[in-house]
Amino acid sequence: MKRLLLRFMLVFSAVLMISYAAALFDSSDGGHEKTERSRIRNLTSPKIQSLHTEGLARYIGVSNSYFKDKFGEPDEKIDSIEGVEWWNYDVNQNDYLRVGIDKYTKKVCDIIELSAKLGQQLSVGMSMEQVLKKTTLYANFAFDVNEQTAQIELSEYDLNNHPLVSFDNGSYAILDFTPRKKKVIYAIHYLDKNELLRGKYYRVLSKTPLPSRYVSKINWEKHDGDFSKDLISQLNVKRLQEGNVPVEYDYNAECVALDLMNSLEANPRKYLSKKEFEEYRLIRAETFENTRIFYRVPKNISKDLMKDADVSSDYRVYIAGPILTNTLFYTDNNLYENIWKTLSDSKTEKISVVFRKTLVVIVVEN
Repeated sequence: MKRLLLRFMLVFSAVLMISYAAALFDSSDGGHEKTERSRIRNLTSPKIQSLHTEGLARYIGVSNSYFKDKFGEPDEKIDSIEGVEWWNYDVNQNDYLRVGIDKYTKKVCDIIELSAKLGQQLSVGMSMEQVLKKTTLYANFAFDVNEQTAQIELSEYDLNNHPLVSFDNGSYAILDFTPRKKKVIYAIHYLDKNELLRGKYYRVLSKTPLPSRYVSKINWEKHDGDFSKDLISQLNVKRLQEGNVPVEYDYNAECVALDLMNSLEANPRKYLSKKEFEEYRLIRAETFENTRIFYRVPKNISKDLMKDADVSSDYRVYIAGPILTNTLFYTDNNLYENIWKTLSDSKTEKISVVFRKTLVVIVVEN
């Protein structure tokens, strides 16, 4: 009997030790993995009440030929390094519609609206109060893309300045509000799921692989000229909406802008801070994935640069880069407050714009 009891105690002790060792192993490695899986699984989004699809949201995902049948040939086509060809419609002093065509699928993936004429449920000029009467604003979204579930989160700043709404056809719209006390929609940016992830507009909570953002080789000389004209087009639409006359393009100021750009490129270390020079170096290497926007305004433009380019006091100078899309001037708060507001102001009458590989020099006549 004693021998049987002793054997039982030995077996029980062995089982206990094995269980304890397994628990230790699970808590050190497997336990962490299990906790991580649980954390990701629990990143659930609320049930989103999507808006009924109407207006421009209907065209996200349609073929470029279908869109062309509805709207006709675009007034301008602008290439980009983002795998998107931009079609500009009604590029005049009253309206602006920019349509992004995915170069690979040949479908509409992106639409930017600056005019109130085409909107229906949501339109440019609406206040935040008017928007909230039509829809609830959500901080979390989840959607399937490339056989995976992506989850994104909006910060409090995003909700107040760039909220996201969804439509029942699977498209989305970013509502870009003016960063002022009386907030109104300044632009509406319709886009599909891939563009929403690729643009990195919001924090991505899930471990979803993000689509590559910069995928195209382009003709930079044509790109730079197109971007200069496009910036003036967008600026004049907004100036008219605010009751200001369109700016006049100043060809004398363009010579000044070219001299500034050439001087800057000849000796960038002399005129830029250490951090700015690193960003400049990435721009010139066409490495845009991790670049950050830097900008200079008249009060902090290098005096040496102004002297070396022989710029008189008749001009104010603004420098920014990398500008991968001109919408950054009114969707990035720093660019809006420090550059775009001045360009939109009634006191600004004559300007010139020179782009070179996403670096821009803007010269304003005093």
